[in-house]
Amino acid sequence: MIYVNGKYLDPMGNDSYAEEYRALRKRLLSDEFQWPIVIKTRNTPMINPTGYVEPPQNVVIPSVSMIEMEFGTVEWRYTTSHPQVVNGVLQFPTNRIFLNETTIIERDHIDLALYLIFKAKPGVSDGFLYLHDTRKESDEYAKNRARFGAVSYMLYDEDSPLSGSDIRTIALAFGISNADSPKYTDNEVKRLLEEAIINGETTGDELVNYKKFKEYSRVGEHVKQMAAVQKLYDNKIVEFDSTDGSFYLLDGNGARADKVFKISVVDIRKKDALFLKFLRENERMRYMLKEDYGVDVTGDTHSFYYEELMAMEMSELRKVAKTEGIESFGRKKDDIIADIMRKRTGTSVKEKEKEEGE
Repeated sequence: MIYVNGKYLDPMGNDSYAEEYRALRKRLLSDEFQWPIVIKTRNTPMINPTGYVEPPQNVVIPSVSMIEMEFGTVEWRYTTSHPQVVNGVLQFPTNRIFLNETTIIERDHIDLALYLIFKAKPGVSDGFLYLHDTRKESDEYAKNRARFGAVSYMLYDEDSPLSGSDIRTIALAFGISNADSPKYTDNEVKRLLEEAIINGETTGDELVNYKKFKEYSRVGEHVKQMAAVQKLYDNKIVEFDSTDGSFYLLDGNGARADKVFKISVVDIRKKDALFLKFLRENERMRYMLKEDYGVDVTGDTHSFYYEELMAMEMSELRKVAKTEGIESFGRKKDDIIADIMRKRTGTSVKEKEKEEGE
């Protein structure tokens, strides 16, 4: 049974706590949960990485929890029976709940399940305990297998649309240093990329994960530009200082020559994207990197024309391509735009530099 703020919660009552109780009980009895309820004290295998079997992990959960609400704190308590009054004080028979590594709860103990899943602190709601649901685990397993099956296909299958060069470009865009170097074989780069994706999924990395890999597998202009930024680091052309968020241009000896850009240290995870944005907006810097170091970071994709073309629907873009005499049928949007940009801008950057020099 359940007590709230020291008072028995009548399942048929008409107060807000009784209503909440009935709603939670209804959830527990719906298809959302699988009976009997199985609660585990850990969500990891019993065999540790060294091969030794770990001892059972038994825990003790307080039978009373303080729940913070907007209007104040509410005390929820699970008890096996009504309390007795001793010297004017309620004495509950249940103060602690002992749980084995795996605890099975039948329907006739639904209040215990309700308390452990929704109200106990610590409990299931805050990740201290784990619900063992074979249906959910199977669904999650199938989802993960589908994701990583797709990764395996794109990286290793002989019918994959990605070439070795594509995979190296994606790896660079994901920040894998020297992924285009001959010191790595194609298979080594594939493995590094696969490990990065798995690690990103495990840690919740928003910048390196399966979704990003799926997006990057089109190997569009943005991916090539992100790869070019990584090349600037690998070739010792640019150095990033994580202590203050500054980007430095290096001289021929690898020493810092000039500070070219600075970001907030809270944005370090996004440093490459922010540096790329800076380069898109700094034509002279781009031209210097291309002419002096041979690294074409953004091509023409920094311009207003590019942004305008990218915002177009394919039907509208095909009309523009037709006026420029460019074939668009069956081609990727990025490739069509690249041809339009080459035709529209030509050597505009060099011409501008020449004009400024005069």
